[in-house]
Amino acid sequence: MAPVTRFRNRTLDTAFEARAFDEPSTDDDGFNISGYAAVFDSPTIIREAGASFLESISPGAFRKTLQERGSKVALQWQHGKDPKVGQLPIGVWKSLEEDERGLKVQGRLLQTPEGDAIRQAIAAGAVSSMSFSFQVVQENWRDRATGKTLTGDSVWRALSNSSSDGEPSLKREIKAVRLMEAGPVLFPAYSATSVGVRSESAGRDLQRRLRLALVSLD
Repeated sequence: MAPVTRFRNRTLDTAFEARAFDEPSTDDDGFNISGYAAVFDSPTIIREAGASFLESISPGAFRKTLQERGSKVALQWQHGKDPKVGQLPIGVWKSLEEDERGLKVQGRLLQTPEGDAIRQAIAAGAVSSMSFSFQVVQENWRDRATGKTLTGDSVWRALSNSSSDGEPSLKREIKAVRLMEAGPVLFPAYSATSVGVRSESAGRDLQRRLRLALVSLD
């Protein structure tokens, strides 16, 4: 079935640490990062464009894209949209692989002023989330009440009848994606759980302080 939607950023509140790799390394200097950019079968309510639906990523969704372009996946800060850092990669991914939990990643931040500012934010716990940008290759839409699979126009009709503040009636299962980039983000737009989610005002203040730190590096 042709995907109803194509390109989306997703942010999940997943484990993310600034630490050495699991294997012994002489580079235990805080610039090594690891965590999960995505977690499988973790339903998240997506609210956008006046509609809402439940979304989850299925095991195997990254398998083909990692084989085809794993070495081309960029490591970016804030999806490359930060006014200071821009689309410049902040490091390189050393490993991207699926395990039973999700998309496990290991990378190394560049030893630049920007990379060091982000490293310090991660080490201090001010940044604890990861996100990835993807293009949907294969998806399934289901009516949650009936379990019926929806396709084409029936998906659009159901979305148009949904409410952005009500209980989602549809579930979107992402079966395969084309991974574009992944990396740390400051304030999750969508969380796997509500535990530890910062307030909107706290997120804005934290973002302001981190941007000021980056600007001061000029």
